[in-house]
Amino acid sequence: MKRGQRFIQDNPFAGLETFPGDKPKERKRTPGSDELDRMIEAARPKHRPYLWVLRETMARSIEVHRLTWNRVNFEKRYVELETHKNKNREPVLRQVPMTDKLYEVLSALYSERDPGKEWVFWTRSYNAETGRMEEGPYKRGRYPMLKKVCRDAKVDYYTFHRFRASGASVMDNNGAILSGIQRILGHADRRSTEIYLEKLRDVERDAMDVYERESRIKDKVA
Repeated sequence: MKRGQRFIQDNPFAGLETFPGDKPKERKRTPGSDELDRMIEAARPKHRPYLWVLRETMARSIEVHRLTWNRVNFEKRYVELETHKNKNREPVLRQVPMTDKLYEVLSALYSERDPGKEWVFWTRSYNAETGRMEEGPYKRGRYPMLKKVCRDAKVDYYTFHRFRASGASVMDNNGAILSGIQRILGHADRRSTEIYLEKLRDVERDAMDVYERESRIKDKVA
């Protein structure tokens, strides 16, 4: 609705409560580096580059789908990711430095690319509505692929977003600066990153461990 125009005076859903869930909320597990290694190893060779790019950029999967070759800078070793996660839903670009592994994977893909395709990852599929084969960014079939990868690697099922969480956890646990993590993840504000990292940590247990350790110092000395 346009600002200043109020066609609906009251929210018709105000006061309605959601149905209680019959299952307790489970904390989402974040895969460790060893689990990601096993998953990528279990994937078919043609799917491994996609998983590597997700892992090494810590990007949202939609950002990897949008990635085009003109946004891959091998000379300065960075990729430019496009996101729409902002108040105005406008495209915002951010640069993520390439790791050596990301440089290796993208270089191999570039050497074998189809010059007629702008996307780093693209697919050809049949559109039942038009009755034609169509080409575009890689989207279809990725979830069945991921489920099979997790099953073959004998790990819990992790969504693509957990690749992102795994990388953020590694950086956070090893002293990376918060502002750097924020820019890599593409969060609009610092608080979003803090909340994101808090969800990955066992903050309550960590806090109690500190309390227990420090409150018993005198007892140990005595």
